[in-house]
Amino acid sequence: MGERANLLTSHLKMMGLLDSARILSWHVSISLAYLPTWIIVSLLWHARIFSASSAGLIFVVHLILGLSLASWSFFVAMPFEKSPQLAAVASTFLAIVFAIIALVMGAVGSGTAFIFSVIFPPGYYIFAIRTIAGFENHQMPTNVLDADPDSGMRLLPIIIAGIIDIFLWPWLAVLWERRLYDAREPSSGRSWLFWRRKEALSINQPAVDMSLDAAISVRNLQKTFYPSFFRRSRGVVTAILDLSFDIPKFGIFVLLGSNGAGKSTALSIIAGLLGRTSGSVTFEGGIARPPRGTIGIVPQKNVLFPELTCYQTLRVWKAIKRSKDALAGDDDLEQLLRDCDLEKKIHENANTLSGGQKRKLQLAIGLVGVVLVDECTSGVDPLSRRALWRTLTSVRHDRTVVFTTHFLDEADLLADDIAILAAPGKLVANGSPVSLKSNLGEGYTVHVTFEDLKVEKKVDLEFSLNGLLESIRALAPSAHTSSPSPTQISYHLRTKDAQTVERVLQLLDQESNTYGIVSYDIQGTTMENIFLKLMNKDSEYQLSYSSGTDKETNRAPTPSDGKIPSVVQLTTGRKMPPLLQSFIIFQKRYYIARQSWLTPLLLVIVAIAGSCIPLFFISDRPQSCTTTFHNSTRMPLYLPASPSNFLGLIPGGELLVTPPNITSILGNSSALHIRNISDNSTFVNTIQQNFRELSLGGVSMDLQTNEALVAWEATSPGINGPILLNLASNILYNHALNSTGNAAPGPSLILANYENFPPVDAGTLVALKWIAFFGAAMSVYPAFFALYVSQERRTSVQAMQLSNGLSNPVGLWIGHLLFDSMFVMFLSTIIIIVFAAASNQFHGLGFFWFILVLYGIVGALFSYCVSLATASPLAAFAAAAGYQIVMFILYLAAYLLTLTYAKTSQADSIITILHFTLSILSPVASVMRTSFVSVNLFSLLCSHAERVSTSALGNITRYGGPITYLFIYGLVLFTILVWIDSGSILPRNLSSQSRKAARRRPSELFDEAGAKEKDTVDAETDVAATSADSLRVLHVSKTFGRNKVVDDPAVGREPAEAALAIALMGNPSVVLIDEFSTGVDAKMKREMWTMLRKVAIGKAIVITTHSMEEASALAHKVGILAKRMLAVGTTASLAARYAGYEVHFSCRTREEVMRAQQLMATIPGARMADDVATRFEVPIDSSGVTPISDTDSATGPDRAMTMTLPKLFRTLAAHDDFAEYTVEKATLESVFLKVIRANNVREEERGERDGRTKWWRLC
Repeated sequence: MGERANLLTSHLKMMGLLDSARILSWHVSISLAYLPTWIIVSLLWHARIFSASSAGLIFVVHLILGLSLASWSFFVAMPFEKSPQLAAVASTFLAIVFAIIALVMGAVGSGTAFIFSVIFPPGYYIFAIRTIAGFENHQMPTNVLDADPDSGMRLLPIIIAGIIDIFLWPWLAVLWERRLYDAREPSSGRSWLFWRRKEALSINQPAVDMSLDAAISVRNLQKTFYPSFFRRSRGVVTAILDLSFDIPKFGIFVLLGSNGAGKSTALSIIAGLLGRTSGSVTFEGGIARPPRGTIGIVPQKNVLFPELTCYQTLRVWKAIKRSKDALAGDDDLEQLLRDCDLEKKIHENANTLSGGQKRKLQLAIGLVGVVLVDECTSGVDPLSRRALWRTLTSVRHDRTVVFTTHFLDEADLLADDIAILAAPGKLVANGSPVSLKSNLGEGYTVHVTFEDLKVEKKVDLEFSLNGLLESIRALAPSAHTSSPSPTQISYHLRTKDAQTVERVLQLLDQESNTYGIVSYDIQGTTMENIFLKLMNKDSEYQLSYSSGTDKETNRAPTPSDGKIPSVVQLTTGRKMPPLLQSFIIFQKRYYIARQSWLTPLLLVIVAIAGSCIPLFFISDRPQSCTTTFHNSTRMPLYLPASPSNFLGLIPGGELLVTPPNITSILGNSSALHIRNISDNSTFVNTIQQNFRELSLGGVSMDLQTNEALVAWEATSPGINGPILLNLASNILYNHALNSTGNAAPGPSLILANYENFPPVDAGTLVALKWIAFFGAAMSVYPAFFALYVSQERRTSVQAMQLSNGLSNPVGLWIGHLLFDSMFVMFLSTIIIIVFAAASNQFHGLGFFWFILVLYGIVGALFSYCVSLATASPLAAFAAAAGYQIVMFILYLAAYLLTLTYAKTSQADSIITILHFTLSILSPVASVMRTSFVSVNLFSLLCSHAERVSTSALGNITRYGGPITYLFIYGLVLFTILVWIDSGSILPRNLSSQSRKAARRRPSELFDEAGAKEKDTVDAETDVAATSADSLRVLHVSKTFGRNKVVDDPAVGREPAEAALAIALMGNPSVVLIDEFSTGVDAKMKREMWTMLRKVAIGKAIVITTHSMEEASALAHKVGILAKRMLAVGTTASLAARYAGYEVHFSCRTREEVMRAQQLMATIPGARMADDVATRFEVPIDSSGVTPISDTDSATGPDRAMTMTLPKLFRTLAAHDDFAEYTVEKATLESVFLKVIRANNVREEERGERDGRTKWWRLC
């Protein structure tokens, strides 16, 4: 289930892996791992328990057990798609439950055992062991064909049921998996066969006329998500309404759209990961699905095998695909890794790669046939982005690449064709980037900056600006203006003609002194302009690099008319005590439990079922303070009266005697079956030669010396030995009496008897059966409390809470404890009520309830502590439950061993010492002692054969001890938790965190709750928000367009806006933001930027980002970091030092690239950018007067030449070879790349950080 939770299963299937191969590989890998254990256990059971039966048979039984349970676990785990730990817990719990049911059923018929074992595989082992034990009880080897003497069950049908389970349950698991997770097409002809799955066209799919150059044709596609039974209130979500487009055979086809527009949904339907509601998807050749292995998928989230090297990873995927387009040999695999810029990482494990390198490896996996790439560069730095771009462009002429992205510049550079979608899945524009900008763009925009002195003189400036606008309109009649800042006016020319732009720029040069122009910049239409225009048809967006929203005007606005965004006033919060914080944590857990209710439900079921169902074991148990015993049967040891005398009736059963007839001295020798031996030497030889045929033995007497030699057959229990010793004693005794003349008229006999120790009445210790189940349930259920806190810590949610003001961990852990105690109180109450109603065996139930509650709380604290030292929720659960179970077994074993082997006079004191010692090691010892006392096990409620009074139940040796220990245990564990989360060595300075907030990545939030619930919950910070402040922060969420995070598959779960709102609660003075816009569409991103500007006044905001566009839009100061600070400054200063202008040509062929190079060679200082697109860097002064030359590409006389923007446009206009090109100022990304290259920075080499290799890695 770990593979399915990590999306590996669906990825493997869509890339060509057969269900049969996948299940078989899982089964073999699991079975081989556990095979040594099965062998060892079977050998131990044969040696110590089932010695009469064949070792091979015992091994086969255990082998079938392991294989059948593995098969069954596949089926049980299928519903737990996103929670492997719950799958493991549920499989274990159900296996124990069905095994208990089989145990309770007792001896049943072979047919019943067969049916039960097939339906519930855990019962197989119970019935098999019961059958084998039936033979072993009679010292008989197990015969698979015969019924066992005790229960009458035959082993062969049970073994056959186990073999059926091995094959039946994987097949059922695959059927269930297909039903739950596979794409379901309308009226599909899908086969439910396991070993051979058919892929057929829908019988209702209409024929589609595809163009000859189309690889994929999508027609009238619709996808609707229906809520599950438990979430009906959410309603139906339509992700794609009516979508139609064609994807060419070759080139890069980009899907653009806002969040929720249906990009990923459409891509998933094409890939076969999702089924469509209606419509059709047709591939080349008119087929609904392409041949196996001809689709390569690059998902948004990395889907890798972390333990495999890059080379091994590609070998695995090569074997899975097995298509004609797959790579031919191992050399091809290495070459592909080199092409993906992974030459130095070929033999490095995937989990040692950096984020960008993992994306490259993921892209290498998908490069076969039709390549479907879903936001491949999201969260990747610019260097890695370009490496990925080069890889994609290298295959654009060989195959189809379908690409989704939120980076508009990326779409502009890479795409041969772009389809822009709007929610819900509607196509609003389609075409090449050049055609979209040409048809939908408004041309160039000139951004003019004025002198501050002019800005102050508003009257003179307004007169001048109106004159400048009229002059520009004489050249570009459709021009209009906007004011993005107090010192700048943007003139939107609405023309793409280079000659017109040249004349406008010449006008600005000529009139610069007249109008007080400091500088100007030119910007062409970008994909961002086109995208925002299409996404906001009902709103007017300013098409400029700024995010101003001024409407166009027929007059020239003064710069001072530029609107300054209103500030969102947040109230400064007040200190919140830990107790109030704990209630907020409790509220958060409540919100999450409403969505993730399965774990609490399973917890309650385990505790109540394990405690209450086994009560039938003690239903008729007598209550007494005296130990009762069963009657035992006496056996006479005098041979003539002993049952062993009947052995003489069978051959070899005679009694050997020397001298002959010596037994006549006993008078009743006629009752003995004897065989006379002449002398002692012959007696010894007879014994030595025929001992295998003798079943009784014999005696040899020397009446002169009164010496006796006794030989007996010593098969367990060895009763023949005492019998023959008694016979020899009687012969010597009567011979002595006769020799001394003291003989009586008849023989004088020593009549001894043999009797087993009387067994303890089962009613006395029958409570141990209930104790076993109760103790196991009590040991396991607190471990469930470790799951959530471990998940919260592993996903950095707890760190986010601490960084947002929860500086005192007391409130955190009290909040968790309050919530978990709710379940403890509930199940403890139910258990005690059932005990009181269903049984009369319990004493002091009030004390019992109180201790159960205390134990639940302490058990939760114990599980919290365990979660601190484990790496995953499943590991935390296993460690907590495993340790408690081991301690429970040791505790119970200590009692039984003491009562068995210790002196009776010392047993009570030893048990008391053991209890108080083991109670220190684990809290389960206290609740076990309580259960012993409550049912008076081991007479713990007795004093001098009388039951103690009610007032004495609170004694330290009864209920008082567990109460005291649990109180102390809980305080110690809580102190440990607070100490560790306070910094372990020195407690955190509680006041230093009260004015700082951090905004971590949205994926690290607890995504089970909605945004409004998140905002409410994060009032848990030390600086508590007032109700008015909460409303303002909720306004932040509303500004982003929704009041809560939508949990629909069509929209995704990227609650970036909620994360930002959380960080702003309490009006912190410092806000730390980590890549908060990753995966957010351009429109939503700009809305978030606008809101951030509104709340940034008076705050220090530190942002980390891979988006240079975001840094340009938000930052007042930028630092470029690569283990050290490489460059720092304002965006304007960095642009002046490193940037210039760029000319972007749309070149599809090598010949067009050559012509572009020839053209740009005529421009001084121009050089081709190191990029995937045909872009040239040109050094130009922003004022158009003074040249800037920060590159060495212009030397000699070129350095003295002046290149202004008018001259650049004049040069471009003079060459009409290119109908479409854009001129724009170099972006911060260009600055970043120049700085990185200048400092020779490479991607993070994680494997080269430390030359030391851990010893287990060497193994």
